[in-house]
Amino acid sequence: MAQREEEEVMARVVVQRPDWGDFACKWGSYWLQEVINEARTHGYDVSDLHANNARREKVLRECKKSDFVYFSGVGHGNATTFTGQRGEPIFWLGDQETKQISRGKHFNFLSCKFGRLGAKWMARRGRAVGVHAYTADFIFIADEDDFPNGYARPFFDSHLTVDRELLKGSTHGEAHRACIRRYLYWSMRAPSICRRYLIWNMIHKAFYGRRWADLRTTRACIVATATLGYGNEKLEAFHWLRDCVIDRRPLGKYIIDFYYYMSNLFVDAIFYNERLRRFVYKTIVNPAWVILEKIRRKDK
Repeated sequence: MAQREEEEVMARVVVQRPDWGDFACKWGSYWLQEVINEARTHGYDVSDLHANNARREKVLRECKKSDFVYFSGVGHGNATTFTGQRGEPIFWLGDQETKQISRGKHFNFLSCKFGRLGAKWMARRGRAVGVHAYTADFIFIADEDDFPNGYARPFFDSHLTVDRELLKGSTHGEAHRACIRRYLYWSMRAPSICRRYLIWNMIHKAFYGRRWADLRTTRACIVATATLGYGNEKLEAFHWLRDCVIDRRPLGKYIIDFYYYMSNLFVDAIFYNERLRRFVYKTIVNPAWVILEKIRRKDK
């Protein structure tokens, strides 16, 4: 437990809150203050990029810091682009800086449609550990003359469930399921005018990445970590193989990219199926670990 707390103190959460009078960003910026409070409660350092600070230059600067692990932001967007203050593009599909920042990190986007392509690309090509987003318009109801009013609460409370769960240590899969349950909860209790839109958001809430991972997970060896569990000392051998052997070869990067892509197709089945996990451990992971340990001892 002490080790976990030490890791969290050293980790940074970046919160993007554009606000220039735009209706959606005004409400989103207000409600994302909860992410800041929640992160600090759990010992994270927080970069609060509010209003004019929610610009690409400042977002990238904070996300490139060595202790950055998690981004939660509100902004407008489309299928390929997530924006910040006054609609300035922040992350987008095909952008090399977006790809660089994605690697080994975690994201939660409160934006329209970015989950269709952009968020998926960040997880699969950028190798982000986990990305939460919406594949259609995020719809909420609020009374502009009564800020912040109760109609808006069910929408933002449901979305922020992902942040609350991840920051307290839940896995991405657990956070995603908790978010869906929260939408269901409010769809039965919110004012009737809100319910159809809560269900709409719930249906279009998407997650891409490793469901078994939490905010401690960075560049984990996917199959080995899903089988052994995070923090197992045997993982060191697999990290050595990846970082000190394969990654240093001319084609190493492409081999690792292919491995991550293929592993993501079936790693959830390993993590959530005890019998399959034991089978993979006995037939693949443990024999590979024995061989790797022998090779490492010879190299020392």
